[in-house]
Amino acid sequence: MTDPVSFGAKSIRAYFFDAFRRWAADNGYTPCIMVGADAEGVQVPTQYVEDGRILLDISPNAVDDLCLDDDVVSFKAYFSGVARTVRIPLRAVGCVYVAETGRALDFSSTFFTDDDVPAPARDRAAADDDDEPPVLRLVD
Repeated sequence: MTDPVSFGAKSIRAYFFDAFRRWAADNGYTPCIMVGADAEGVQVPTQYVEDGRILLDISPNAVDDLCLDDDVVSFKAYFSGVARTVRIPLRAVGCVYVAETGRALDFSSTFFTDDDVPAPARDRAAADDDDEPPVLRLVD
């Protein structure tokens, strides 16, 4: 698995996640996420997990202290009146969707693989793995 940060390129997943969430909220919709609850690092109330997934409302009215890093989203939410801290690695988010319309941004697409580093950064990294030192040549 390629770590985008190690090549100086950030994962695109966090940017799309935030843009879709903001677009939905700005237009009066309820942004929600579907999370693979069994993924490593997911911290959600397990009593609300069904078929290995949990659906969460991430609208401004439903969560407090939302923090979105390059690879993790965390926030406080109420479950049956009890405040709980939720922490979700973005690779565990299956989609961000609008509750009212079902319009969704599907993160299972190959566009959003863990290897979503732009090609030039991947090429530089592959070149760095060679045992031979780089060679400069004069171009006329």
